[in-house]
Amino acid sequence: FSRVFYSDDMLAHLAVPKSDKNLLVAGNHGDLYVVDPRSGNEEAAQTHDLHDRKIATVDAHPQQEHLITTASNDQTVRVWDLRSLKKSKPLSTLQHTLAVTSAFFSPGNGKKILTTCNDNLLRVWEPEKDSIIQIKHNNNTGRYITNFRAIWDPKDANTFFIGDMDKKLGVYSANGEELARLSDSDNCTAIPAVNCVHQTLNLVASGTGSGYLNVWSPKK
Repeated sequence: FSRVFYSDDMLAHLAVPKSDKNLLVAGNHGDLYVVDPRSGNEEAAQTHDLHDRKIATVDAHPQQEHLITTASNDQTVRVWDLRSLKKSKPLSTLQHTLAVTSAFFSPGNGKKILTTCNDNLLRVWEPEKDSIIQIKHNNNTGRYITNFRAIWDPKDANTFFIGDMDKKLGVYSANGEELARLSDSDNCTAIPAVNCVHQTLNLVASGTGSGYLNVWSPKK
């Protein structure tokens, strides 16, 4: 491995657009770093001041990769055009009531943005329609558990997953319906706070605070 970027700022999140050569790196003080790993200079990056506080996540649109969305501790989710970041004016903003821990474009057409907030709500936002669906969910993970981040199923733009405080994995539809709550009291004995959905298979991996990795799959 070789180091391609260095900053005195604490780095919070990384996004790698599918076709773009640049890396998108979220900073702890509201800055976004656009890094070209081919430059050979680990301190060379375009720096853009996008938020007043930490950027928790950054995500690139699946089809229009000049569009990105950022979630921040300043209680906002914003959509930006990478081609005009120097103006520091977002295309759209969704105000929340507490710190936002994640925001991700839906797979496929990217028309929806799924957000997780410390106000105990999940939101499915369609900026083009100015439509918002709110789903109640206990996001109070406390000091010692990694913040929840609802994530899409990359195979289905209408399904997403999020861990629960009761040591279960919630499955929801984009219209707010709870589809399932997966549990295994013998094997999943801690909160599945960090989750990743397989790109092609019906598998979900969950990382827990106890140091274990649980892999969920349909019953045979």
